[in-house]
Amino acid sequence: MEGKGTSFVLHVTLLCLTIYFGSHAQILDGPKDLTVLTGSNASFLCTVARDWASITWTVNNLFVVSISPTAGSMSDTDIIVRNSTNQVNLAFTSEITILSVDRTRSGKVQCSLLFYGFQEATLTVQVNGSLEITNGSITIRPNIPVYLSCRFLNWFPVPEITWRINETTANQLSYTTDYVYGNDQMVNGASLLNITAEYKTTVTCLAKIETLVSPQSTSVDVTVSDNISGSLDQTTIIIIAVCVSVGCLLIIIIIVVTVVCCSKKKKRDTSYQSDAWKVSSIKSDYLQTSQNGRAGENNLSYTPEPSSRISYANSDNSVIFAVAPMRHTLEQAPEYRRPATNPTTVRHITHV
Repeated sequence: MEGKGTSFVLHVTLLCLTIYFGSHAQILDGPKDLTVLTGSNASFLCTVARDWASITWTVNNLFVVSISPTAGSMSDTDIIVRNSTNQVNLAFTSEITILSVDRTRSGKVQCSLLFYGFQEATLTVQVNGSLEITNGSITIRPNIPVYLSCRFLNWFPVPEITWRINETTANQLSYTTDYVYGNDQMVNGASLLNITAEYKTTVTCLAKIETLVSPQSTSVDVTVSDNISGSLDQTTIIIIAVCVSVGCLLIIIIIVVTVVCCSKKKKRDTSYQSDAWKVSSIKSDYLQTSQNGRAGENNLSYTPEPSSRISYANSDNSVIFAVAPMRHTLEQAPEYRRPATNPTTVRHITHV
């Protein structure tokens, strides 16, 4: 019975202690959301009531440090831990400072109290990238509009871009700004300013984000001169561009017309040669047919005409024969007759 009574007293004591510590150990003031510039330090505070047991810090769900009333253990050399106790109410405050933060540290920062719970805050790291007016210092003619381009690279978040002309803020209607997000969520973009100057002007491009104490800026000088060696005004450039365009168009038209004419001439020559070959082929076939029809046929009605020969005796009693050609009159010319189908004998008598 005595043992059972002792066990009961122990259980009651533990229950009372748990209730006591649970009612006193709580987070009085947790970490707050913080936005810092890359490369700077980020500090967070966590204040708990007295009689706390253990405090644990995590950043982006990664363990950083665990602190007890007797000791604290460090897990990251880039983090400094400071602890203090209020002598009036015995509240305990733990402070962690993350050194030289970058974008990888952005996320949730959590303070956990054993037997109670946790509170968390959000760490946002901003990045100021590069800023440059790509035109550089230029020389222009008076009252001739020109465009200046201000390029910003690797910023986060999107910077607010403004222009200043001789210490006077430029009208928002005189410039436009465009940007894109990269794969790493960094921002790249450019702002284009339209300016018309009558005298030497200093133009400044400014980029502003929340964590910058003053805007980041870059400046160029715009010099105005009537005599610019090696340069052309916009009117001359437009005239040259129009002349070049018209010249190119005329060249294209001439080439097209030449190609069309050559094509038509080639078609006519081809047609003429084709017709000539057809006529030649028909004529050749006709002659070949005629020759094939007459070759090898004997004219059975042909009889050689007798010739008149005159003989006389020479002094040496040799006889000399002379052939006298036969003469025909128009009326006596032999009549041409087509050979008969059946062979017949035709005799011709010629009188001299």
